[in-house]
Amino acid sequence: MRYSVFSSNDRTHCVVASHLTIKELSAAMPTTAHESTVMFDQPQLSPVRRSALTLCMAVALLALLQLAAPAPADAQLFKRDKPYADGTPILIQGVVSDLGGNPIPDLLVSLTARRYSRVLDNLEREVSVSTRSNERGEYALEWVWYRYYNDFELTASVEVPTGTDQPRNEVVASTQLNNRIAQGSPVIAPLTITEGEFLATFKEFINSINSDDEQRVYDTLGRPDKVDALDLPNSSEEAWWYFAHGQVYRFISGRLDQVETFDPIRP
Repeated sequence: MRYSVFSSNDRTHCVVASHLTIKELSAAMPTTAHESTVMFDQPQLSPVRRSALTLCMAVALLALLQLAAPAPADAQLFKRDKPYADGTPILIQGVVSDLGGNPIPDLLVSLTARRYSRVLDNLEREVSVSTRSNERGEYALEWVWYRYYNDFELTASVEVPTGTDQPRNEVVASTQLNNRIAQGSPVIAPLTITEGEFLATFKEFINSINSDDEQRVYDTLGRPDKVDALDLPNSSEEAWWYFAHGQVYRFISGRLDQVETFDPIRP
């Protein structure tokens, strides 16, 4: 007694017979199908064998539908994400400017390449390459293509000392390069400052530093969380507050006069 649905390069096979176990039956199923043929050696089927035959026919039909279906969108994106051979250098260049079109010099421009898993929808790994914008706001950096990475972000940021070996990068502009990087090298990517208020106040503070003591404190702890200023007839006083460090630095006409401590205040 034999009941079959065939599947191979030119046929689809699924054998249901009294001498085969379900495991053996599963192992016998191929992965592709080009046509489906159902063969009955005996018209009378028991309920168990009828159910098994129905299952085989459903699997064969599903295989046929998968062959007929177009490639999923993710698969097309996956192909577009790999436009270069591994090891190909890619030039990325542009100008950093504000909303008025004025060039912004001396900003840290970074390309961050990430690997996202489409199955798990999470970040697996990232690496960065960086340079600085020149006096005309221009930058240029090179990325060596590696097909492992599939997400690319370009940022412009200000490096702010934090009192540790690692400065904090305050991002003031960013853009995604996934589509542009797939169109070939060089990649032209202008960056427009969106955090103009932060950049303006940061530059104002930097320009207000007028003594070696103030510069030393800034280089050690970075921009203070708060500045209290008092102008007197013959001098000026400033207090720089660092809440997370629990310290306030008091200056008189730029000279460090006193350091006070208090319980740190965490953000």
